[in-house]
Amino acid sequence: MDDFLEERNNFGAWNYLVSSNGSRMKFNSTFFYPLNPAKIFEFWFKRYISGKRIFPVTILYRTQNKCSDNCFFCQTRALRSQNQNTSFDFLKKSIIELDKNIISIRFDGLGEPFLIPSLKKLLDLADKRNILTSIISNGTTFIKDDIEEVAKHAKFIRFSLDAVSENTHNLVHRPHETDSFKKRIAQIKKLCRIRQKMNPKCIVGGHFVISKINYKEILPFTKLIKKIGADFVDFCLLKNNEMLVHGSVVGIQKQVKKHIEEAKGLTDDNFHLLYRENSSMDKKKLLEYIRNRGVCWHSLFMPVINSKGKLITCGKYEESVNNTNTKEKGKFKSIYCQNFGPCYFTYFNFVADWVRKEVEVDQNVIFSRALVNNAGKIIKYFDKIN
Repeated sequence: MDDFLEERNNFGAWNYLVSSNGSRMKFNSTFFYPLNPAKIFEFWFKRYISGKRIFPVTILYRTQNKCSDNCFFCQTRALRSQNQNTSFDFLKKSIIELDKNIISIRFDGLGEPFLIPSLKKLLDLADKRNILTSIISNGTTFIKDDIEEVAKHAKFIRFSLDAVSENTHNLVHRPHETDSFKKRIAQIKKLCRIRQKMNPKCIVGGHFVISKINYKEILPFTKLIKKIGADFVDFCLLKNNEMLVHGSVVGIQKQVKKHIEEAKGLTDDNFHLLYRENSSMDKKKLLEYIRNRGVCWHSLFMPVINSKGKLITCGKYEESVNNTNTKEKGKFKSIYCQNFGPCYFTYFNFVADWVRKEVEVDQNVIFSRALVNNAGKIIKYFDKIN
């Protein structure tokens, strides 16, 4: 399974997938962390085209919906009206049954993974069965006793922090009164030191949802994450949604872009910046694509086990319909989730279809990640390609 991993010093350093047939597609690391999409896509679609058995690449484990924070932009808060926890016995059984059928498990979603009582046992079990594990966490200081186990087993950990100061962090995350931003940073710094010795392949980074509240902290956040020994920073824009309008970045995109460009100056061979802005597809092309497709590849690559122990194909759809009133549910489903619609994973599916078509034309085709400059010239290949 380690063959599918990205190397730490390459994570986020590329921006395109290219094929040995000469075509290319803009892409980034965030969909597949910590896996190498060039290898995953090639492996999966060649099995698919050949009629061989296919299976998910990653199962997203959203096994409890309790969280230590109450982030103002979080679309999953409405799903936490009742605490739900999937039992350890069920999770253990699911991991054993998935053995040899999937590559990785990701703990993320509705609740804070470090509040899962059996997290250490689950990480150890997956490790013994050669299943890669990754974690999306808010860095809560409740993780103290788990740091060594997590640093030893996980292959990817991304901490959603969204701030560089205590005051901004409190405004964005609204954490538990016993928690603090300073404590979280100290914990993450310690984790980086431990993984360096015990699990050097583990990729660690900081995540930042850009809003009107925190956008001026983009550069200092990048400096902080680099200083504590992490491998990357990951920025994305807060857009308007049904739960929130006042914090979105509408009207400040130019200021945001300026801060991002300044932060890029801190990157080097071992520290990278990822920035998810808008899809590179124009509206006309997007609508044409949606009308003519019939498969959501993301739901096949990355289904979800939710906090009720159910396997669902689209966790994003579950979040959305639970945040929509009864009248709107049918409308949402008919427009956005009948086969496929303009959801969060639109561009992922667009790229996946491009790979599928490449493989259909030539099953000997191979893929590589590449760094392409603004002039369209390929500066560097990250995988062997003929």
